[in-house]
Amino acid sequence: MGYNIAVASTDGVNIDKHFGASNSFFIIKVNDDGTYENLGERLVEKNQRNSVNCSLCSSKHSCGNINPKIQRKIEAISDCRCLLCSRCGPSSEKQLGKNNISVFGINMKLDEALKTIIRYYKRSDEHKLLKGIKKQKINSFQGRRY
Repeated sequence: MGYNIAVASTDGVNIDKHFGASNSFFIIKVNDDGTYENLGERLVEKNQRNSVNCSLCSSKHSCGNINPKIQRKIEAISDCRCLLCSRCGPSSEKQLGKNNISVFGINMKLDEALKTIIRYYKRSDEHKLLKGIKKQKINSFQGRRY
């Protein structure tokens, strides 16, 4: 199962934009075999009054202190597993984390970063898979009597 990566970049080559200053994100599709392709630039919707979507709120009753600009940015990349940006403020990083988007604050060439991130997620996913198989074996033996 592939996944998407959001990138805050001025040119699609370098990771050089702050999350808060980004009005668009390059979306990278990572395939199961570790190859990737640039799906293009995704624009963040402009401010629309009276159209606040509270799906990202931690409370069912109010949005608390979520900045609407930050909320729109998170909604724009909600299908991404992680965000690569030069910097990200702590409150934005917290909101991204609540939406299962990991933040990697780095300043480097996109291709170099993608190789490292893809390798990281491959190892992480394999570890989770092996851990799950180990649990299944333990659970299947617990019900047996010898």
